[in-house]
Amino acid sequence: MQKKDNNKSKVSGSQEFVIEKILDQRLRNDKVEYYIKWKDHCESKNSWKELDPLVFANVIEQFQVKRNKKASKKAAKNSKVPNSGGKTSLASQPSNGNGFQRGLKAIEICGVNHFSTGLTFLIRFDDDGEPELIPAKVANIKIPQMVIQYYESRISWDSDGDNSE
Repeated sequence: MQKKDNNKSKVSGSQEFVIEKILDQRLRNDKVEYYIKWKDHCESKNSWKELDPLVFANVIEQFQVKRNKKASKKAAKNSKVPNSGGKTSLASQPSNGNGFQRGLKAIEICGVNHFSTGLTFLIRFDDDGEPELIPAKVANIKIPQMVIQYYESRISWDSDGDNSE
C-alpha cells in the first residue's frame, strides 16, 4: 500500500498522496498511528495512518523533533513560578524532558524505530500519557532487563530441527 518515494503514500490504486506534515501521533492496538496533513488537500482530508518508519523516517523524525521542542517550551514555561520578590525562578518540580527525566517508571516498550539519529524505543510510562520515543542508549542503561525482554519476546528461531544444509 505504501510507496517508497519520500513522503508519498499510494492509496487505492493509482491515486498518490504526499505527506505535508504529521500533526499528531497515537497508539492504537499496539501500533503507532500518525495524524497526517496531506499536501494540496484541505484539512477535512487529514487522516490517521500507520507509517513504515523505514520509508517515512524523515517526516517522522521531523515531527518528533518539533513535538519535543514544543513539549520542552511548554514545560519550561510551566516550571517558572513567581517568588516572593516578584521575579521568576525555576520551581523545584521535576523538569521537562522524557519520562526518565521526570522520574516516571517505564511500564512497557511498545516498539522500536531507527532514525538517522539512531535507534529509539517507544516506551509507555506510568503517567498514563502517550508513549515517548527514548534513545536506545538511554533505555539500555535505565531499563536493561525490559530491553532484553522486549527483544527476547520478538526473536524467532528456526525450530524445524533439521540440521542439514
